[in-house]
Amino acid sequence: MDPISPLPDSTEADAQKIAARIEEIPSAEAAAILANLPAGQAADVCECLDPNTAGDILSQMDVQLAATVITDMEPPEASVVLSAMNPDDRVDILGHITSPLHDQLVGEMTAEDAADVLHLEQYPTDTAGGIMTTEVTALSEHLTVEQAIAELRRLNEELE
Repeated sequence: MDPISPLPDSTEADAQKIAARIEEIPSAEAAAILANLPAGQAADVCECLDPNTAGDILSQMDVQLAATVITDMEPPEASVVLSAMNPDDRVDILGHITSPLHDQLVGEMTAEDAADVLHLEQYPTDTAGGIMTTEVTALSEHLTVEQAIAELRRLNEELE
């Protein structure tokens, strides 16, 4: 794959081209590419991506840089991308966003996602509560050990 470099005076078509190229690569590689783009252009690219893909990529970025990208996105799109992220990653990014925009983004989330944010934000970032997530895995007590291991392996692919 050719390297992707910032495009001067980028257009929506440019953002769509970059999005098409990075949506098929691992999130960590895509995060490195977005990190090398100006925040505004990275935001345009994220708006062209599926929210789950954008959320995965932003979760792999430095939290302050990801917050800058979210800040440069249109608030409705930014809120949808944040909602697609794991709750702890979402809160980490929101912790680097100024209060008026923070409140607007949380206000556009579903009641459940907003409640998760407000719950997790109660804890200082350097405590166990500050790094926990509200998503937990529970297995039925009726599974065999083999079934439980298989289920945990399956869930590991989709959960943090």
